Amino acid sequence: MQQIDQLQSDQLQSVQQIDRLQSVKSNHTSLISYYIAGNSNLSSVSSHITKELAASNNIKSKHTRKDVISALKSIQHDVKNMKKMPEYGTAIFASSNSYV
Repeated sequence: MQQIDQLQSDQLQSVQQIDRLQSVKSNHTSLISYYIAGNSNLSSVSSHITKELAASNNIKSKHTRKDVISALKSIQHDVKNMKKMPEYGTAIFASSNSYV
């Protein structure tokens, strides 16, 4: 019974999060969706984000480059603060203007 209650609570939280995500608006190149599989190693994920940050310096538009770097740094901060990868992975959505 307790597992069913927990599952219903998790489903409700997921639905609420999806509702919040649907309201997020941003420039198409500065809203970043970063999906991490549950079996991923946090250090390799952090390393990948660092590589993405380096690659983002090649973006020609100054405004877009600044927004993408800001969003990637937000994601990097979140990953560094994770103690353990959730069993089923996670999705992180970030933008220079809003962070979910």
